[in-house]
Amino acid sequence: MAENSILSRLDGLKLKYEEIGQQMTDPEFFSDVKKFVAKKKE
Repeated sequence: MAENSILSRLDGLKLKYEEIGQQMTDPEFFSDVKKFVAKKKE
């Protein structure tokens, strides 16, 4: 049961990583400094 929980969490982290990577390819993303700094910390 705990294994499913870990795998589920890893899947969520992978999706978040891919989402942030996609956002960083958008030039408008860098125009909002606060948003960029917050995402960079993630």
